[in-house]
Parts: sequence; C-alpha cells; structure tokens
Amino acid sequence: MSSPDASPRNAAVPADGGLTGLALFMQLAGTLTAAVTAAIAFPAIVTSLKTSRFVPGGTTTLTLWMLVLGGGGLARAMLHRAAGTELLYPPPGDASRTRAAFTGIHRYVVVAAVHSVLFVVFFATKAKAPMSHALAMGAMFALWPATLAVIVRLPRFAGLAEALPPTEDKGFEGASILMLLMGVCGVGVAVVILTALLQLPSVVLRQGPILIMLLVVALLGVRSVLHVVAGYRGLAETSIDRATEATTRYANVAILAAIATGVAGVLAVAWSSTLHSETIAILVCLVWGLLAWPMIVQRFFAERQFADALAGGDAAEHQRAKDLGLTSLGWLLIAMSIFGLSMTIPTLVMTQGGWGPMAMFRVDSAAHSPWWGLVTGGLPLWAGIELVAMSHRARLAATIYGVVGAGLTIWLQLPVLRQLDQLGVAGSPGLSLIAVSLVLPLATIWLVTRDRTPRAVARVREP
Repeated sequence: MSSPDASPRNAAVPADGGLTGLALFMQLAGTLTAAVTAAIAFPAIVTSLKTSRFVPGGTTTLTLWMLVLGGGGLARAMLHRAAGTELLYPPPGDASRTRAAFTGIHRYVVVAAVHSVLFVVFFATKAKAPMSHALAMGAMFALWPATLAVIVRLPRFAGLAEALPPTEDKGFEGASILMLLMGVCGVGVAVVILTALLQLPSVVLRQGPILIMLLVVALLGVRSVLHVVAGYRGLAETSIDRATEATTRYANVAILAAIATGVAGVLAVAWSSTLHSETIAILVCLVWGLLAWPMIVQRFFAERQFADALAGGDAAEHQRAKDLGLTSLGWLLIAMSIFGLSMTIPTLVMTQGGWGPMAMFRVDSAAHSPWWGLVTGGLPLWAGIELVAMSHRARLAATIYGVVGAGLTIWLQLPVLRQLDQLGVAGSPGLSLIAVSLVLPLATIWLVTRDRTPRAVARVREP
C-alpha cells in the first residue's frame, strides 16, 4: 500500500471519513462544556437569588435570564455530547440503526442556534450592549454549530448519514492521537504547577490545604503520564490488545484520581472555611469533567475489543489506519481553530467600542494587535481541512501550521514570559496556558513527519 501523499485524493481517507475522531471530540467537549456551564451558572443563580431577598424585584429578571441561559447552555452541551455518542453507537432501542447517524448533530445545531439568539437578545436588552457587540457575542456562540451544520452537508459525508462503517484499525489510531496530545498537555500543566508550588516557603508548604493541593496535582500528573503511555502505545504498538490494556489501566487510575480529587477538594475547603452549596457544586463539576475522557475512551476501546472477541476467528483483521489517524488530528485542529476564531470575533468588535461590562475582550493598545487572532485561528483551520481530506497538501499545511503556530505563540506571549519571574506562583496558570498552546503545533509536526508506511496485520490470529 502506498503512502497517503502518493495516493489519489481520497485513497488515504478511512471508510468512516475520519468522523470517529470528531465523535470522540464531541463527546469530550460536550461533557466539559456542561461541567463548566454548571460550575458557573449555579453559583451565579444562587447569588442572584440571595440578593433578590434584599432588593425586592430588583434582580428577578436577571435571575430568570440566568436560568434560561444557564439551563439552555447545559442542555446544549449535553446534546453536543449526545450527538457525538450517536455517531459511534446506535441509540438505545435502535440497534438496527433506523435513525440517521447525523440526527443528533441536527438536533444540537437547532438548539444551539436558539441558544445563540437568546444570548443576542440578552446582551442587547438586559445588558444594554450596543447591537454590534450583542451580535458579536451571538456569533461567538453560533460559530461551532454553524461549522457542524456545514460539515454534515458536505458531499463527501453523504454516504455516511446512516451509520459510520468500521475502519481497518477500528479508529484506535485516531483515538490514540487524541490521547497522546491531551496526556502531554496534562503532564505539562502538572509539572508547571508542581514546580511553582515547590518554590513556596516550607512554612507555607506544611499548611493543610497546600499539602493537599500538592498531592492532588501529583496524582493528576501520574494520571497524565499513564495517559501519554496509553496514547503512545496505540500509535507505536502493533498489538491492539496491549494498547487496549494500557488504555484500560489509564482509565481505571483516572477514575480513581478524579474521585480522590473531589474528596481532597472537600477536605481542603473544609480545612480553611465553611462548605457552601456553591463550593460543593463546583467540586462536583470538577469531578464530572475529570471523569469524562477516561469513561469515553474506556467504552470506545472495550466495545470494539469485545466485538472482536465475540466474532472470534471471523473478526476482521486489524491493520494500520490508512490515514495513520491524521484525520482525527484534523478534526481537532478544526475545532480548536473555530474556538479561537469565536473568541477573536468579540475581541475585534469590542476593541472598537467602550462598553464597560465586556472590557475583558478589549485589547490594550500596547499589546499585540487583536487581528493576529485571525492568523492563529486560520492556520490550524487550513491544516485541519487538508488533513481531514488527506489531500496532497496535508503534510505541507500541517508542517507550516506547526512551525508558524509555535513561533507565533512564543512571540505573542513574550510579555507574559518576561513577567513570570515577578509573578511566582501566580504566573503558573499563564505558563501552563503557554505550554499547552505549544503542544498542538509541535505535536502536529511530529505526527505528520513520522513513519508513514502502513503496517500489515496488527494482531496474530489463530488458524
């Protein structure tokens, strides 16, 4: 079999069009968005309700808006996860796949469109924002569902509307790429935070909450290391069984680490102050978010291995993926690009105005131009589109994105890097963000330049 670059345009695209990687990402993004939405909305609603007791009628309308927008955001996020799940697995009671695979995406797009319009109405009426700012916020929330609406109508996916066909490697290589990238990000964040905490005076380190935080970060660091190992084995191992074992080991440890993080959070808060319902809600959402990915990949790998075990000698031979999992990388690049562009839109619009409540989107005149956001968002979009199509330009586009993207990230973050010495522990979130921002472009270079020769059967089968 020839390499993807030497094949015709669609010869290297897997049978599922790479949509398995998109489905996994949608499950993760939907769950994390739901957890973040709940963690933000619940304390805000509780605070608003408490305030309304002292100001009769003063915050009733605002509380209702919070309930509508927060509840709508939570429903939207869960539908996003459900849409990804329906791409991979038939809904309960629909084992024959009588419902189209894209039904969940269509449902999510409709709900997300209504939710985005509600945001425009809220900012224009209740928040008294200029119409241009309200429309910019609506565009920020509508850009990703609009992207999905376009994707499912592309001709190349017309034949996949009923169900995703199985691929040569069951989608394991694409899932392993996602695992490797997220694992490296987790290791980087854990190292940065641990390094910053260990620089604190010994008197501070002996305090209960700080000690608990150290243990939690170390535990999450171990979880991330196992995450990296599982992802790398999925790319490097020729045995599907060993890769699945590594993923199962990671999932088991990750689930225990998530629960331990929640318990440690409760102990740390109770040590220093009184537990409130808002704090408990935030900790629950944190555990929910930490549980998302290990449970997603555990089901993904386990169900496919179990199906092969049931098939026995009739199971399909596992081969190296035609695309080497790069279409999953392409979907990730497209999603991250849309996220970056959605944040750039309000930044560009609100830089021109002086509306106070949205000052966080305005850019200081001494900082870099906000128009650079179009460059940092456009490059991964181009590379992602080429990778999803596995075109003859895919390798070049991904390499250009990796080199230019990494260079731009360092250049744009130079002001933050210069202040790290003065910030100390307070600068660890900024440094973590920079480290995570560098993972995707640098990893993209490695992934598209590694050995591209497909291997033969990846499992020794009994006669």
